[in-house]
Amino acid sequence: MTLSGIDEHLKHDRIDNLLLSLLQKDDAEIEEVANLTATDWNALIDRARIHSVVSLIWLRLRERVERMKLPPEIVDRFVKLHLQDTGRGIIIQDQIENIVKAAHDAGVPMMLLKGAQLVKLVYNDASLRQMYDIDLLVREESLTGLKEVLFQLGYSEIFVDRYNPKRAYQFPFQPSKNGLRLEVHTSLKSTLLPGELALKEIWERAVTVRFGDAEALAMSPEDLILYICYHSSYHFYLHFGLRSLCDIASVIKRFGVDLDWKRLVYCACKWNITRSSYIGLVLVGQWLKADVPNEVIIGLEPNDANPQLLQMVNSQIFARTGRDSLRSEKIPQLVNAKGVWEKSSVILKGLFPSRVRIVRQYGLKAESGLLYIYYIKHIIDVYRRHRHIFRRLIMGDKTVKDLALLEIERGRQLAEFRQWLISNH
Repeated sequence: MTLSGIDEHLKHDRIDNLLLSLLQKDDAEIEEVANLTATDWNALIDRARIHSVVSLIWLRLRERVERMKLPPEIVDRFVKLHLQDTGRGIIIQDQIENIVKAAHDAGVPMMLLKGAQLVKLVYNDASLRQMYDIDLLVREESLTGLKEVLFQLGYSEIFVDRYNPKRAYQFPFQPSKNGLRLEVHTSLKSTLLPGELALKEIWERAVTVRFGDAEALAMSPEDLILYICYHSSYHFYLHFGLRSLCDIASVIKRFGVDLDWKRLVYCACKWNITRSSYIGLVLVGQWLKADVPNEVIIGLEPNDANPQLLQMVNSQIFARTGRDSLRSEKIPQLVNAKGVWEKSSVILKGLFPSRVRIVRQYGLKAESGLLYIYYIKHIIDVYRRHRHIFRRLIMGDKTVKDLALLEIERGRQLAEFRQWLISNH
């Protein structure tokens, strides 16, 4: 299934189409969104904020404000949000630079991951890639050294409960002052997906990025593309899925003809991550017009690939934009439950989840004596978060019921997509 053969399977609403047009590399596409009303522009900005791509949109628009007749209040809103992204990005880059310099001085090699490497290697503009944590990769033998560096910088290690399957190779840290949470990784393996990125090869192909006199490592462009595809699939495109696709498209645009596509396909097959790589590259080629060669898609395409898979990802990325999300998996379950006893069971499970869920939700130690107190807090939190939706549901609000049915269908699609990703044919 080539890129030209799947367009009919990826349908979006009008605002989503406008958003994608503004994110595509072809400048001609931008003219299609001229002469929008202020209402349309505000809806588009709201959607862009959900996907964390406001500054990417503004980058394409700011030199075309007059020609596209943007209303002054829309320009003001874009500028304000972009300045917020810029200010926050500068602070985050200072945080990263301090870590890089301290690790470099201590002789501890480390690799930037995700947003930290994308800003430095690809975007070259801290405002264009929002970050909510900082991820670093370190070899196991260097972990102790990096921890000592972080402790000297005032970071404290965050407790990870024993139920967390990642606790053996993922170590979270909190800065002493304002700043982002830090995640130190010694492995990039998913706890769910098959396959595994070969760290030895990734370290060997790593490139150097500089911060003044200090330096750190970043993935080669080909490894970076594969990693983003793999990581996005692990989260099933539920969290910032469109932003991840923009990251892939930006890597492709930045490195262009220098990309070694044959090596990318070879590594994806060797590491058993062709499914996640296929989905990611098909979508950036179709939605964002990235220059992905058709032979790459053909080389990655699994035997059981089908258009319905793309529809499922489309649903996960664009259907959770706030306009029809109930913010809880329990509301759809409640609507779908039959009879009083089944509905009561859903409510009780929502109010009294497992110990593991409470421990993870509130960052507790498994043996904490405060565990049962946090059950009370959980009930209060559930009430505060969902009382309005629950009241509307009791009153027979058809909108809530319809949204719940949509969530049920989306959940079914997600389960099917998850099963496809983890299967090995």
